[in-house]
Amino acid sequence: MGSTSPGGVEQEVKDFFESYRAGFERQDAEEISRHFAYPAHVATEGHQVMLTPVLSKSEWMHQLKRLLEMYQRIDVRTARILDISVTPLSSLLVHARLHWSLEDSRGARLYDFHAVYTLGRFGNDWKVIAISHNELPRYWACLEAHRSPAQH
Repeated sequence: MGSTSPGGVEQEVKDFFESYRAGFERQDAEEISRHFAYPAHVATEGHQVMLTPVLSKSEWMHQLKRLLEMYQRIDVRTARILDISVTPLSSLLVHARLHWSLEDSRGARLYDFHAVYTLGRFGNDWKVIAISHNELPRYWACLEAHRSPAQH
């Protein structure tokens, strides 16, 4: 099956997200940042929709380090892909919908969230060019539970 066939693209995208997930598990901001094209765009659900342009790798590395610090506060050790749906738009553009689960050092699920990624093919590599996700409210609830003595 060629890399531009739907099955080939789907496997390439699954492999891409396994590499992306592994970068997060290793808490390696440099490795995570290699999965992005610049400029990229992030839409985040928070108290309102937040739109963040990611203009450069150095700017994104700063944000990724902050995210990894946030994960350390709640003991995130593993990210698991619960579900992935890949929709090729062309041989160069793909949408991927992922359902993620974040787990702590004991293997307990902290929370799950959904994200939609637009990937572009640059040469032989897929890169994230846009993300929309609903993670922040789930993170905040988890952080609050970690802070609450009644939860321990």
